[in-house]
Amino acid sequence: MEPGPSIWVGTSSAGLHNFWTAGLRREAQGEPISRARVWSFFIDEDQTVYAATDDGLYRRSRERNWALDTSADQLNGALAYSYWQGTSGQYLGTRSGLFWRPDNSRAVTKVSELGDRQINSIVEIEGRLWLSTERGLFQVDDTNREITEVAGTGDASVRAVWLDEKQGLWVGTQNGLLRFDKNGDPIAVDEQLRTGFITAILALKPGWVALATYGQGLVIRDPEGQWRRYTTDDGLPFQDFFSLSLNGDWLWASAGSGVVRFDRNELLNGQARVDVVLRDGGRTLISVD
Repeated sequence: MEPGPSIWVGTSSAGLHNFWTAGLRREAQGEPISRARVWSFFIDEDQTVYAATDDGLYRRSRERNWALDTSADQLNGALAYSYWQGTSGQYLGTRSGLFWRPDNSRAVTKVSELGDRQINSIVEIEGRLWLSTERGLFQVDDTNREITEVAGTGDASVRAVWLDEKQGLWVGTQNGLLRFDKNGDPIAVDEQLRTGFITAILALKPGWVALATYGQGLVIRDPEGQWRRYTTDDGLPFQDFFSLSLNGDWLWASAGSGVVRFDRNELLNGQARVDVVLRDGGRTLISVD
């Protein structure tokens, strides 16, 4: 391996790939994970990589050996969709509910409060754990695992969550953007973002926000509150985005047809300089290692 950060790429039918400056490498070719549908992944402090897949949760050690950590059978037959390590244990989101297990344990327990909700993502932002589900956004107190629904999101299929510099909450859903101030009161949203499938929200730099959408391209907000949308009409190779990751001055974006990267500085200047890194007929998801 070469030093420095890498980009992990999960696909719908060709397992997990790792992109270094030397090129793209398929992980564990010939092993079961190389044929798995990889929905998301998590990298802990020891550089152990966890991949949530249709087969369950895979784990890769620092020696780059892959093993099935938690099978779909242990999850009542549900596919693994998201994973996070908290201070009180490990959370595993599935298409049919949330599971939890204490550290150093193999047994998982279903969290009854969320029923059979699909857990789209599990993220920690400024010490708070957030669960994006098909029916609402939830916060988890990681010390006692108490779960609280975020008011105003109960009917939304939530796909992304972000806190701005003023502790305002941004929620990306399958039917547009929701915003709330630090007290939980709703904030009016620009008309062009009241509909549409918003899949990811990310800060480009202080005051600048990037939104990925499925079907409507990439949307950028400047510090003055002005929005600019980039689609195939602006030269993008595709506009069905799933996720965003910032690595140095490159904004990486996955899509239904592959992976691209945008020059962040060009976006800040109102231009979309984009490179196609990977073309793929299946779903791809990305994160920075």
